[in-house]
Amino acid sequence: MHWTMLLNSGWTIETLLLVLAGPASDDSSMTEGNSGLQLTSAILEGTRELRKSLSSLFNGAIPTAETVVECAGRTFDSVTAKLVVEFVEGSQVRTNAVTLDTQQDLQRIIDFSKDWPKKVSVIPSSTAQKYSAQFRLCGLLTTEEKQQIMHDSSGLPSVNTVLRSLVENSLLPQAVIQSRFQNNSQKLSANILMQDWASTQLGINSPSATTPAPIPSPNDILIETESQVRERRAAFVELAAPAIVQDTLTTSILNIMKDLVLDVDISVLSYLPTDTVKVSTNQNNGLESAMAALKKLSEPVKTTIDAKTVDAYFIPTTTDDFILHYTGNLDAPSLTINGIEIPFNTASKMWNAFRMNVGQSYLLQGGFPASQISWSTCRSMMTPFTDEELLPSATVQRANLILATIRRAVCISQTMQLKKSELQYITRQEQTEHKILTMNLNSPSLKDLVHLQEYRELRDGLLNVNTNSDLTSLFSWLYNSANPDVKTITAKIGASTGWKDTLIESVLKAKYPDFTPANLVAALRRHDAFIGLRDIVVFYERLGNASDVTSKPLMAELFDLARPPQQLRSGDQYMEAAKNLQNRLTPSQRETADEGLMESQRKALVTYLLQQKFITHDLGIWDADGLFEHFLVDVQMGPQIRTSRIKQAISVVQMFVQRCLLGLEEGVAKSVLGHEKWDWLQQYTLWEVHRKVFLYPENWIEPALRDDKSELFDQFEATLMQKDLSINTFLQAIQSYIYDLDGISSLDIVAYVHEPQPAAADIFHLFGRTRSGPYTFYYRTLTRLRTAEVFWRPWTKVEMDISSIETEWEGQRLVETGSYLLPIMIKGRLYLFMPSIMPKTIVKNISSLSGVTSFDALRNQNPNIADPVRIWEITMAWTEFVNEGWSPKRVSSSTLSVGLDASSSQLRVDPTLQDNTLTLQVTYGEAEKTTSKVIGSFIFCNDQMSITNSVTTSTQAGFFETYFQKALKKGMDLESLPGGTKYTNSTALLWVPPELESKGVVDVSWTLSKLPQRVTGLVVSAKVSEGRRASFFNIPKLELLSSTWTKDIIKNNTELVSIDHIFSHELMEATADRVDPLRCLYNKIAQLPAGAMRESFGAGSHEAWYHELGRPTALYK
Repeated sequence: MHWTMLLNSGWTIETLLLVLAGPASDDSSMTEGNSGLQLTSAILEGTRELRKSLSSLFNGAIPTAETVVECAGRTFDSVTAKLVVEFVEGSQVRTNAVTLDTQQDLQRIIDFSKDWPKKVSVIPSSTAQKYSAQFRLCGLLTTEEKQQIMHDSSGLPSVNTVLRSLVENSLLPQAVIQSRFQNNSQKLSANILMQDWASTQLGINSPSATTPAPIPSPNDILIETESQVRERRAAFVELAAPAIVQDTLTTSILNIMKDLVLDVDISVLSYLPTDTVKVSTNQNNGLESAMAALKKLSEPVKTTIDAKTVDAYFIPTTTDDFILHYTGNLDAPSLTINGIEIPFNTASKMWNAFRMNVGQSYLLQGGFPASQISWSTCRSMMTPFTDEELLPSATVQRANLILATIRRAVCISQTMQLKKSELQYITRQEQTEHKILTMNLNSPSLKDLVHLQEYRELRDGLLNVNTNSDLTSLFSWLYNSANPDVKTITAKIGASTGWKDTLIESVLKAKYPDFTPANLVAALRRHDAFIGLRDIVVFYERLGNASDVTSKPLMAELFDLARPPQQLRSGDQYMEAAKNLQNRLTPSQRETADEGLMESQRKALVTYLLQQKFITHDLGIWDADGLFEHFLVDVQMGPQIRTSRIKQAISVVQMFVQRCLLGLEEGVAKSVLGHEKWDWLQQYTLWEVHRKVFLYPENWIEPALRDDKSELFDQFEATLMQKDLSINTFLQAIQSYIYDLDGISSLDIVAYVHEPQPAAADIFHLFGRTRSGPYTFYYRTLTRLRTAEVFWRPWTKVEMDISSIETEWEGQRLVETGSYLLPIMIKGRLYLFMPSIMPKTIVKNISSLSGVTSFDALRNQNPNIADPVRIWEITMAWTEFVNEGWSPKRVSSSTLSVGLDASSSQLRVDPTLQDNTLTLQVTYGEAEKTTSKVIGSFIFCNDQMSITNSVTTSTQAGFFETYFQKALKKGMDLESLPGGTKYTNSTALLWVPPELESKGVVDVSWTLSKLPQRVTGLVVSAKVSEGRRASFFNIPKLELLSSTWTKDIIKNNTELVSIDHIFSHELMEATADRVDPLRCLYNKIAQLPAGAMRESFGAGSHEAWYHELGRPTALYK
């Protein structure tokens, strides 16, 4: 159980084995890799660097004032260091002042000070009957000087007190030094710094002297003082040097440890080796701190060379082939390097060369002293080994032992996320009889780890805790409190845990009803009691999450339900209590509480199964995934997904069958179950989905997947996506859509071109124009596959300035306006040529009057001789369809011109394509005639335009009149066309569709596609009612260019479709309803006549299925 808890809390098998392995011995502490060798080498190198940097402490030189300053700076803070230096140098200055009652007292002090040493000076002061004196002490006093001063001032108590304070203040650095170097008590007690300033020996008569001693000179006094200062410096350096070395060495070791023990807080790492981690000493089986043991590694072993056998590491300083020489008396000495025995040459008394790399360690082992071997390379002479070059393996093993012990404690600290204060508490508890967190981190037991893990969960689950009152301070208070009351106990627990005081008090009263405060404190000192208190609080707070405050049960009620009765009660009482608890909850709160109970039941059942011997030993199942693999039931599924026994059983059977079919079940062959039958049974879900899509397509439509959106639909979708979705937003979007649809519902097809693809399809490019100004041009394609299937792409606006002609030269308005467009396919590239005709006035050349020299001669001339010339100027613009858009319009630099004989509506442009050169011959038709006169030609080659003017005005015969290049039925006899009922390739393919002819439509015209192979007029425009024209398209069912066409073939192999939207105006009327426009709109769509269904929903070629590109307007429904 304990193992499971730890593993579920983040521990791993490796970390548990590391922590519970117990203290290692020196012989069994070789860790993975060579960390001990790395640690030892780094410590020794750091020690050598330390001795170099602190050479003044180790070279035996006489300490100077700079040495004292450096030592003080390394051992004290800056302020304290300054005071200590002044104390050692005897240069400190201390002052103190005293207030006197009378002038006589001041005079007495001045008289006394005349006999005092010069180190003490008195500065008197008197103002307005107030007398005072300031005492100034420079340096330190001898014992005799202190006695003299105290004796002289004994008659003045206030003065005596001030002087005593002054003297004591001058000796305060002694206490500081004693506190800092208390570990070195032997040297400290006899140190000169702990004594008064030494008395002078100058001018003192010796008992055997016959003559009085001479009076000392100032130089003698100065020399004696300097001598004493040197002694004090040496004494201070003697005290500070070991501490400095130890502190610096500690810092160096910690820096080394940071690289060997990763991801640990430096405060924890500095505390563990010093105070927590203990290792055995080499003598008497005692214990010492890991830091002390590591510091001992800094002392080089001096017995390596003199040892009887070689067992040490050698780290070369260069990469080379090393040869080891033997100088002993053995005939065949054995030497191994890293466990490899090296052959020995008895003649030369050396071993074979061994390649060694700089910085890498090599373990040398042999049965002879290290003093009997030397090394050499091809670039160096034979050199004996020294103690600094050889590192004993015993030292490395010792380092491995220390490092393994530290890593064990660090692993616990990292896994439990312990702070320094918690480690300090655990270390203190180890030396007491306390029961909370009492453990030895050097050799913890499994129970200790469980208690520590429970403490971590308790600590991590606390919120809003005062940082000055954590759990460890609470535990300490429980063991040190004296007769607290219940209020104090709950307040202390609340401050350390963040729990409410009222909740804690109710829990304590319910769990310990008859306990006195003293007994209550004693009970809480147990680890299990405090963890149990946590569990109760957490459980009660979980009840609060599932209910409100008013519905939470009383703590006494919960304990009454949980506490076993002394007498057997009937089940009715428990049912009644449970019913009362449920009645306090709302349905949503009860559902949340039930989910929590079900989750707890699931975890308990899984845990119970994993503890059964049959599950673990017989079946070999150790976790929840193993239960799922065996029972095929997802035991980790929470209460969010509900199931039943029958549904779960079906799921288990289905999964079992699938595993059998895949061959994953042991003992069940894949051929036992019939694959065909199960494949058939698995099709039900797919069939169900297909039926749902067929019956309820509106539930499965995803606009993002539609690849044939029209521009109107894009605008409609953008309107809905960019605004808050509401009825008004939707209505506005629908109205805008229908308004725009009505604008393109009846376009005048001004041009089209046939793009033949004999092997695949016929593609027709259509260009339409709105029938009223301002005129807008649109473009779409019609694709007819060889399978007879038809696809109409949506109209797209041609974003380009295309001129429309509305009047003649004199301003007379045309009966019908028009535009000139000529689409041409040139090697798969779609070009749109746009002839532009503009009226222009040219001033007559004055040279025509050169023969007129007088007014009389002018009078005889024709009156119109100077009239300006009026012409039509024709330019050619063009664009190309590239990347689903039209390139910028380009205009020819040259122009053609024709007189006013030509009407602006009678121009004709006939293309001729030869190789890459396109010739656009421009002619104009004569009034009410089928003939036309040539104006000139535009030559288009490699995207460049030029012109050719006609030298003579020639007349060309035609078969029909034109109006803006459309063929007019007016005056045309279709039977008189060449070939009669049989249309030759040189004849324009024109006919009146039977559907229109039967209706007696009038004013029929054809929009022409002029290909070099054949001119066709598949687009028909006719006046279908008064004031309304409509456009139709004859879809050919045969290959258009290569087929032989007759009237019968045309009748049986063409299909006439209307390009116009036939009821868009009715939709406009529906959306104009003032009451409920949406209802009117959908009612109108639902009441469409049967004849409109084919056009509305895109009837296919076989009339058996529909698609939205099957008809010209089906896409817009």
